[in-house]
Amino acid sequence: MTTTATTSSRASPSAVQTAYESIFHNPDLTLSQLKDASIDGHLHAVLSRKPPAQSLASGFEVPGRSIAWKVFLIPQPPLTSASSPVSPSNVLAKARKDYVNLLKVKMRAPDGSYEAGFAVPGEDTPLRTTASRAASAGNWERNNPLSLDEENPWQDYFANVELRKTIAQDVERTFPEIPYFRQPAVQTALTTILFLHCLEHPSIGYRQGMHELLAPILYVVDYDSIAANPPGISSEVQEMCNRTWVAADAWLLFGLVMDAVREWYEWQEPPPQTASTAGPVQGNSWVAPIVKICGDIQGEYLKKVDPLLWQKLKEGGIEAQLYGIRWLRLLFSREFRIEDTLTLWDGIFSADPTMDIAKWICVTMLIRIRNELIPTDYSSQLTALLRYPPLPPQTQDPVIPHANLLLRQAMFIKLAPSPTAGVNVVMENRDALGIPAEVPEPQIRPRRLNTRTPPVRGGRPASAGVGGDLRRDVGGLQDLIANRLFDGTSAVFSTVSEIRKNLPDFNDISASLLKGTEPEPELNAFPYEVMSKKLSPRPTSEWTSPGTSSSL
Repeated sequence: MTTTATTSSRASPSAVQTAYESIFHNPDLTLSQLKDASIDGHLHAVLSRKPPAQSLASGFEVPGRSIAWKVFLIPQPPLTSASSPVSPSNVLAKARKDYVNLLKVKMRAPDGSYEAGFAVPGEDTPLRTTASRAASAGNWERNNPLSLDEENPWQDYFANVELRKTIAQDVERTFPEIPYFRQPAVQTALTTILFLHCLEHPSIGYRQGMHELLAPILYVVDYDSIAANPPGISSEVQEMCNRTWVAADAWLLFGLVMDAVREWYEWQEPPPQTASTAGPVQGNSWVAPIVKICGDIQGEYLKKVDPLLWQKLKEGGIEAQLYGIRWLRLLFSREFRIEDTLTLWDGIFSADPTMDIAKWICVTMLIRIRNELIPTDYSSQLTALLRYPPLPPQTQDPVIPHANLLLRQAMFIKLAPSPTAGVNVVMENRDALGIPAEVPEPQIRPRRLNTRTPPVRGGRPASAGVGGDLRRDVGGLQDLIANRLFDGTSAVFSTVSEIRKNLPDFNDISASLLKGTEPEPELNAFPYEVMSKKLSPRPTSEWTSPGTSSSL
């Protein structure tokens, strides 16, 4: 179908032409330099050929961004990193044909008809909206909407109609603050692309969160789209950014992203004969890959670079999947402003199309808010993780945008994860963002007496209950995400918080039980024993900055 939506202000064709020439016809720009600029958050400077401070009016609107994403996500020929990027025009042409063929097959009813108003991009002839005799001919007892035959094709058709309704319900809530996504044509395009993707990947189907991955991609492609035959625009640019193929190009890019993050959305236990290779197994029960990944982020990666923070989260009973699933599945789009998210995506797509770097971005995000996590209790920790604290307004333009600084730091600690690398990140946050390196003292809260029920003895029931459900029932995990985390409601942590307020102070109990025992050696590794109390002043020159801006 053709996307006929209008953005608030599309990029001018001349700006798109400039961006195209900057990428493909600039002898001084190599593919690796283009990627480095994107990692540092300066893609807009390269595309507009202006200094970073003068090139960006809004991070949400960057002319030529969709061209760069096509270069980053569509595999380039070998040995091109040291040369100029190669136009993926051949791949786009094939994908557009595949999209049209898929539309014609999957959107057609068993009687050969299509819904009224349905159109195929690139074709002017309207499709039949009434049943064809050829399709209707045959076994009428089996092929009719009222037949109860198990092989009745109408059963699958009606199931697909219900699937589209389910997708449309989520699409209607996509980025409600952005007028572009309120347009009927945009919502129809989003629904159709997600529907086609689900039919091509039945083992995963449609999961909540996919619509928030697709929506920015569709916007970026549509923002760069060019109407037919604009004056002064080369045929190459017209073909690359043809407005007729906005939905097809978005479908292609979304499919490439989903191929990379597929395991984040896997939720069904594989057949027994492939269970050992298709998904992580713990004991005799299968665990969804996303739960295993979140556990590794907090229990393995974070432990290596910030053992003190890891210990505090462990003591508080924080389970990584409660925040990690949303962070990863939505690729951080709920944690930052949309313009910051798109700038971060520029860097992620260029640095690692496999999206593995996103796991380490989660680690740097935890380190950035360590002052909100270490001295607080469970409910405050969970609140900070589910409502990621925004940065205070910055008085001057940063060398690297704060979201892309997370990416640079993630790339740094991934190379050599260690406590020293974690400290480098802490000190860089202090110098670049003004975040104090010294952890504040914990606030002592007055105890609340519970007059309704006696104190609960033993472990914390809320944590055990949530964790148990997530490990035993992956379907329950999906419902938790759908009904609590994705919708941004506070029912989960507010309920748990109320329970914890009525519990005795387990810190006092554990302190008395553990009195006299030796602390874990890794918690005394330099310099966390100093930082947990009071960070000793050290010359800035002693710290190695993990992120350096590349010269273009």
